[in-house]
Amino acid sequence: MLESHNDSAVAIAEHVGGSVEKFAALMNEKAAEIGCEQTYFITPNGLDDSDSINSHGTSAIDLARIMSYCILRSPKAEEFLKITQTQSYTFQDLSGKRSFSCQNHNAFLQMMDGALSGKTGFTADAGYCYVGAVERDGCTFVVALLGCGWPNNKTYKWKDCKKLFSYGIENYEYRTYAQPLGCWEYAITGGAAASGDPYELPVVRLEEENHEPIRLLLRADEQIECEEHLNFRAEAPVTLGQEGGEVRYYLKKADGSRQLLYCAGIYASNGVEAKNMTYYTRFLLESFFV
Repeated sequence: MLESHNDSAVAIAEHVGGSVEKFAALMNEKAAEIGCEQTYFITPNGLDDSDSINSHGTSAIDLARIMSYCILRSPKAEEFLKITQTQSYTFQDLSGKRSFSCQNHNAFLQMMDGALSGKTGFTADAGYCYVGAVERDGCTFVVALLGCGWPNNKTYKWKDCKKLFSYGIENYEYRTYAQPLGCWEYAITGGAAASGDPYELPVVRLEEENHEPIRLLLRADEQIECEEHLNFRAEAPVTLGQEGGEVRYYLKKADGSRQLLYCAGIYASNGVEAKNMTYYTRFLLESFFV
């Protein structure tokens, strides 16, 4: 990991997956699991390749998702940070006669306070690339750069990272969006009231599913909005837990565009029986014989 050693990546892939192809399938499965939408892995080391399906490739936003997962949510996050923050590492062969030293290629670790992790990369098609993370004042920022210069412009990425991280630190802060969970009541036509009164109109209460408040790094001119989308038909029968729509939470940006963040389901918290022949028969029997 420190030396970006391509042959070692292949050896690990064959050991873990049984073959490069099977390991790439595991990589693609994990990428999809953490939300990558524009990523297709063929090689375990990032070198250019293609198969009958697509070419090996990804996007800046997917690389940022991967880095974010590695440093914040992965079960191995602590170990990942320890390795990627190591400046140098020396080890010996099995005989103990030869020593090897590896140097961390991520020079940005020494360029900015709060630098957490990062990975350099280069191919002839992609140019110089870098994905890095910085933590400052409790906020974590991730930058992904692709095509950031070609030889002999190896240092462009460090300057661009500084500008982007500085912009994020100066303009973004965590904000939490929390409001009471939505609830709605509907009078149900053709339904039987729980009281047993045939003339009473039963009511169903719809409730938004419980979920955590949304906490995001936002700029001053960005905000979170929510919209209710109800598709509930107020007709019996209604079953407990029946879906009645959803609440959609959006990130509204300064240019007016919106990004969907989260959907919360809306469900019936009680059921209502339909007034059918079985209901009226039971009502008559209970009225006259009970």
